[in-house]
Amino acid sequence: MEKTAERKKLKPSKKQVTKTIFLTCMLIYPLAQFLIFYVYLNFNNIIMAFQGMRPDGSTYWNAFENFKFVFHGVDSTLINISFWNNLKMFALTLVIGMPLNLLFGYYLYKKKFGSSIIRVVYMLPNMVSGVVITLLFMKFMEIGFPQMMQELFGIQIPNLIRNNNSAFGVQVFYTLWLGFSTSIIIYSNAMFSIDEGVIEAGKIDGTTTLQELFRIVVPLIFPTISTYMITGVASIFTVAGSLYLFYGLNDVPQKTYMMGFYLFKIAMAGDLTAYPVGAAVSILITIVTVPLTLGVRWLLNRVDPMRDVYGDIA
Repeated sequence: MEKTAERKKLKPSKKQVTKTIFLTCMLIYPLAQFLIFYVYLNFNNIIMAFQGMRPDGSTYWNAFENFKFVFHGVDSTLINISFWNNLKMFALTLVIGMPLNLLFGYYLYKKKFGSSIIRVVYMLPNMVSGVVITLLFMKFMEIGFPQMMQELFGIQIPNLIRNNNSAFGVQVFYTLWLGFSTSIIIYSNAMFSIDEGVIEAGKIDGTTTLQELFRIVVPLIFPTISTYMITGVASIFTVAGSLYLFYGLNDVPQKTYMMGFYLFKIAMAGDLTAYPVGAAVSILITIVTVPLTLGVRWLLNRVDPMRDVYGDIA
């Protein structure tokens, strides 16, 4: 009798079995996605980087030839331009974009004059299709802006989008402008989560507006700022800008190339023989990006003014 009772206790109930089956079914799909689209693809990418591929899709061992091609092949100049353009884009976004986003986010947080209208206006690019926004911007830069400069100042402006010397500057401006709305909303929302008691205590101590921003608000939203910076560094060489929307696949000015677009073009062109080179480029990107991301994360943990309060960045 005692053994029978023990067996009944050890035997899982119908509810437990149902729960286990349900959890298993829920986990199978994301696990399969992880194994196929992350583990398998990355493993296959590493192998492909050391292979050559014929037009019919068959492969052969290629050792380090793909890596040599990256540095000394036909596309080496294009890859070099793309590499430095990605670094420039990140640096300009960090130096220009982030301070402006913080200042405007703080303006919205303080609910100054017109802040509600500004919030709506800057959310419009996210509410309208990216293709529509790009087409409107292109028409303005190609027709509206040159006409305006001609009528107001008598200055003839070339087509800045098609000009090889100015096209990258247009890309930088468009990227900053397009990302401006999302960033200021995120920063302002992070500021709204700050305890009002802290702000009031600062006012009692006589803090000015700038002191409040840099000595109270910025330290308290530092986790949000750190997250932005870490994710930005992690994707520093995968950014493609809006090159495809601006120029299509084959009409991109050489000086505007970015690493993300270079890889995108290889994939879209469908030339199987170029895939191993793309795989080699992605491995080199990873080799540079991983230690850089970890280093930035470590540095941000060290300089975090609120580190003693909530610990290191996860």
